[in-house]
Amino acid sequence: MIKGTIPLIFGLILAGGLSQFPEFSQQYTQRVGGAYFELRDVADRFRADAASNNKTVEQAVKEYSRADTTFLRDRGESMQTVLAREEYLRRHYEALTGGDGFEQLVVFVRARDLDIAADAFGIYKPAMPLTFTGAAHAALGFLFGYILLRFPIRFRRQRKAAV
Repeated sequence: MIKGTIPLIFGLILAGGLSQFPEFSQQYTQRVGGAYFELRDVADRFRADAASNNKTVEQAVKEYSRADTTFLRDRGESMQTVLAREEYLRRHYEALTGGDGFEQLVVFVRARDLDIAADAFGIYKPAMPLTFTGAAHAALGFLFGYILLRFPIRFRRQRKAAV
């Protein structure tokens, strides 16, 4: 009786936890978008400055790297970092917004930005999942939690019976 109850309780706990993913994902996606749009503005200004001086972005960054002062060389490295981060966040934001709630879960698991995720989680407040996606995530969490605990118990029983 208790062996069957523990997987049920664990499944319910994971159901409650995973049902929160759609709300967390929405908040996480907003933060990724905010970071991307802000960096895009900085990068666009840099691209415009380069173009107004008849330079490509690569030429402008290279000019920084050949500067006489450490400060300007450091600014060039910083700009390269900004441009790379902007591109990463653009791709990540498009992947998050291009799919449904289940695809967002896959994107988050595969390629989450730990800094943004930690910031989002730091102020996250659980929400009741009143959508199909929230209910489906809850069901997935329940099944995963129940099966995770139920099957090892069965496996041990079968192994004991075989011995």
